[in-house]
Amino acid sequence: MEYTELIIGFNRGYSGTERLIALLSLEGFEGFREEDDRLLAYIPSDRFSMERLNKKGFLAEEGIRSVSFGIIPETNWNEVWESGFHPVEIAGRVYVRAPFHEKRDGFEFDLIIEPKMSFGTAHHETTGLMMEMLLDMDLADKDVADAGCGTGILAILAEKLGSRMILAFDNDEWAYRNALENTSRNGCRRIRVVHGDASQLKATTFDCILANINRNVLIRDIHEYTRSLGKGGHLLMSGFLQEDRGIIDEAACKEGLHIIRERTRNSWVAVGYEKN
Repeated sequence: MEYTELIIGFNRGYSGTERLIALLSLEGFEGFREEDDRLLAYIPSDRFSMERLNKKGFLAEEGIRSVSFGIIPETNWNEVWESGFHPVEIAGRVYVRAPFHEKRDGFEFDLIIEPKMSFGTAHHETTGLMMEMLLDMDLADKDVADAGCGTGILAILAEKLGSRMILAFDNDEWAYRNALENTSRNGCRRIRVVHGDASQLKATTFDCILANINRNVLIRDIHEYTRSLGKGGHLLMSGFLQEDRGIIDEAACKEGLHIIRERTRNSWVAVGYEKN
């Protein structure tokens, strides 16, 4: 498949890279590579439209000094992802690494994640925030669902924390296959990975549902999440910015959920709700 590479140059001190990645992801970009003063973003050429991006306006925000693009030849994408993927530490307890990184002692949990083109490596604030909230919870013998599981990293951590059963699903074929590989790579035995959307929750009742997606999907599916939570169950959501917090809280309130925990980092938000 032919890809287009979008090259975005930053002025010194620019701090909006993670937000930019999230916005580009919503436009169909599938891979990113961060360098000192620029971001490289990749999208199938048949889905690229510079005109559409210009209309969105976020590439013209303060701090962005240049934007260019071009067609790139056939590429070994695994080498691209590997060159920009570094281990991540979460709360001093979790070490997230790729298969080509050495294991590091001193961590309670060692997670091996091959990212490929799926979201969820703990590099993004939202994934890290969700993992931190999970570490604060008692998941022993709890049934968990991971909506929009991406690489499967949250489901894998949930099993390491003692969850009894985990349903992980994603409607993206690549993410589904990637999650299957990562759960197997981490020796998981209690995770069922499914290719699909929130309809996979069906009539099953869960003690905890995880949803690190984006604002529109969260609002659309929050009723399905709540319906599948048992009384006193927890819904952990992230993937949205502080500016969207109001609309997310409003949707949660309508479903009879109340806030029990929250975390923020660089304008990104993760919130834990409890079902009344």
